[in-house]
Amino acid sequence: MENRELEITIRALRAGLKNHIENTIPEWKQPTEGKMLRGTLVLLINKVLGKENADVDKALDLATAIEAFHTCSLNVDDALDDDDTRRGKKALYLTMSKKEFMLNTIYQLAVPYGLVAKYGRRYVEEAVETQKIMSMGVLEEIKKSFRKDLPASSVYKTLLEKKTGALFSLAAKYGAMSATEIEDIITAFSNYGMHLGLAYQIADDITDLSKVITGEKKPGTEMLLLKCLHIDELVKELIQDIKTKKVKPSKALELLDNEELRSRLLEMVDKEIKDAITSVLPVLLPGERDLIISYSKFCVTQIFEEAKKSWR
Repeated sequence: MENRELEITIRALRAGLKNHIENTIPEWKQPTEGKMLRGTLVLLINKVLGKENADVDKALDLATAIEAFHTCSLNVDDALDDDDTRRGKKALYLTMSKKEFMLNTIYQLAVPYGLVAKYGRRYVEEAVETQKIMSMGVLEEIKKSFRKDLPASSVYKTLLEKKTGALFSLAAKYGAMSATEIEDIITAFSNYGMHLGLAYQIADDITDLSKVITGEKKPGTEMLLLKCLHIDELVKELIQDIKTKKVKPSKALELLDNEELRSRLLEMVDKEIKDAITSVLPVLLPGERDLIISYSKFCVTQIFEEAKKSWR
């Protein structure tokens, strides 16, 4: 599929989603400030699987719920990480008192549950389970409660599955559920979303590597990503320097210019994209595959371009 056709499709889906969000929850505009990749994924899968019989209104409600869940999680993350800005604006928790922020968060979480509840118990249960997984993932990262005997690659993947993969997985599952009742297809898309979420988060961590190295950003899963690479002693020394806040610019540049590191990072992203595509190929007809395959690559391309710029 040509990029132009994919861009036109995504632009139309995003416009429809933005309009639906603003009409459904007019008092809460935050979800439309981002890229809306997860919500767009719901609509794209609904479009591909549902074809002319697609229940667009249902898919729009589910996509709106996904974007609301995502925005709420970002607001909480900002407060937990003491981040000052989000999407070029002051972080939400800094615009109100602590009590107001806590109550606002409870309100924000209620909105998406209200949207999915009218479609049945399963939709609510899927959202509940996803929220549990995401919350426990963040808690494990904060408390560093993951098993110490596991290799860094296992810990990193598990955290990413919970923090990012879970919501991408729910988005893909909702997209399939809005168009079909065939469980094999729903499961396949749930797996697709998980792998797509991992690819996206790895790309995001790559983008943030230079910010962590230079002290512009507090280290998070980026540290685990570095530990996964096993690039001689350079990475070990740099990790220690970051912890002690004694990063030498020359060492940071040496790492970012390391060809082996770049290659391994690319391999990690490519593997998840391939696994995502492989998950759904058996349940898709030839004419249904192009948009899904193209979106898999598009989803990480936007953020990965930022990573390439940070290496220059």
